[in-house]
Amino acid sequence: MDSSQKAPGPAEAAPRILKKFAYLLSARWVREALQAVFLIYLARLSANTYGEFMLALGLGSILMLVVEFGLNFPLVSQLAQKEVDRGTALVQVSLLKGVLLALSLLGVLAFMKWQAYAVPLQQVMFMLCAGVGLDALANSFFVALQVQGRQDLQGKIKALAAGLGFGYGLLTLALGAPPLVVAAFKLIESLANLGGSYLLVRTSIRFRLARPSLKPLFLALSSGLVFALIEVSAILYNKANLFFLQKYAGVSGVAQYSVTWQTVDGISGLVSGLLLQSILFPLFVQLWEVDRDRVSQLAQDTARWLLATSLLIMFVLFIESDR
Repeated sequence: MDSSQKAPGPAEAAPRILKKFAYLLSARWVREALQAVFLIYLARLSANTYGEFMLALGLGSILMLVVEFGLNFPLVSQLAQKEVDRGTALVQVSLLKGVLLALSLLGVLAFMKWQAYAVPLQQVMFMLCAGVGLDALANSFFVALQVQGRQDLQGKIKALAAGLGFGYGLLTLALGAPPLVVAAFKLIESLANLGGSYLLVRTSIRFRLARPSLKPLFLALSSGLVFALIEVSAILYNKANLFFLQKYAGVSGVAQYSVTWQTVDGISGLVSGLLLQSILFPLFVQLWEVDRDRVSQLAQDTARWLLATSLLIMFVLFIESDR
């Protein structure tokens, strides 16, 4: 093996993982802090509006995973291969996600009509779902940055986008704007993520629009099918109860439940969303092509300290649960 292609050992890989995790964690903290201020302010102004927003974001999280359709995982593998045209791969995945987004938004309209939601609630839910769905498109370009090891750029974009989105949301709340106007905060954040990630990727990867053939599109859908079924099933399990709460307890019931869930889900998302998906998975894919023994060793080492950390977090949540 050529020395320039030698994979980093566990002693070298661990600091790199923590450094990349710190970039994304910093951006996550910025966003979580802004979101906490926004949601607390919203809940104090109107518990019912807070419940409507949480119901909409719950539906949006389902829509986002449907749009992504597990395509990020095979995209990581494609971008890690030198012989693959990275620009073509990004075009194919972006086109697929765009089609899935359009179909999913039609599904959202049909679902709201079926549930007979009030028109103002439908408008707020559609606005927020559209914003969340655009995040799925931005994630394709974030995957390209992750494969290149540029989590620092991803963190900066996400922090800036969160500042724009929640800054707008807080301003409109202070001005007493109607819920539909306030709900545009998510659209602003997602568009900033999409535009910023696209511009950065375009400077480092040859990204040009091209007419994709049907066979690669079909292969991309097939390769992401298993991941899509796993993720969509999981999110339905976690979020379906919101719609039952809306039906039998109203938006006030959704609001009470969401306060607790936001705390638990926010902590677990730091590990599942940032560390495992955005850092370790791209690293494992790259090491797999160079030294597969190192992948197994690194996975075992990571699992040990993740288990210790999770037990500590579980203990803290338990002793503070009365709050």
